[in-house]
Amino acid sequence: MKIHYDGYNIPEIDIEDSIEAGVKTEIGTAEQYDNIMQLTEKSGIFQVNCLIDDVAMGGTCLVNRPSENYIDFGCVCNFNYTPTIVAGTMEKDSTKCYVTLTVTTLS
Repeated sequence: MKIHYDGYNIPEIDIEDSIEAGVKTEIGTAEQYDNIMQLTEKSGIFQVNCLIDDVAMGGTCLVNRPSENYIDFGCVCNFNYTPTIVAGTMEKDSTKCYVTLTVTTLS
């Protein structure tokens, strides 16, 4: 995972490995989680570029009160040319950061 930000406490997160919806997936380090938590507790959002089930996804996610234990987030995006809700939880253990996603197609 790479984290970029140019101020305004809005990180842009690039996740290189594909994330499988519904599966807790390692995406980075505990230190990266702490960095995202500190930035999003001020802004309430982050931008993300990733693959979900090998489909490219990019968007801005709203964050619900990040904490030291978990960060809940979600967005509505154009996922594989279909309006889709992507919601998830990011969490950490002593060394790693994980994410679990739910992907719901709007019809």
